Amino acid sequence: MKLGLLTGVLGDHDRAGAFDICAELGLDAVELGTGEFSSDWHVGLDAIVDDPKAVETLQRDLDSRGLEISALSCHGNPLHLCGPSGANVAMMAEPPGRRAVRR
Repeated sequence: MKLGLLTGVLGDHDRAGAFDICAELGLDAVELGTGEFSSDWHVGLDAIVDDPKAVETLQRDLDSRGLEISALSCHGNPLHLCGPSGANVAMMAEPPGRRAVRR
């Protein structure tokens, strides 16, 4: 079994600080908020969907602390996918560098 944390509770820390805390606690994984009700403090969604190097940086930040991503969270209104929530869900589904929906 692996243990992880939704890093939104560490929103007062930058990504490095949040990942350091997770590693110090002995966690295995992080769930990263990507917007809407869960803020995008530690991913940089706009960057990772547009820039493969940003994805590499995120992966290095995780690997250097022995962490993996358990989930990308986008908690919006699931009944209204035409609004901002739907745009974020669509962006998360695209490979890096191939943004289908612009905000």
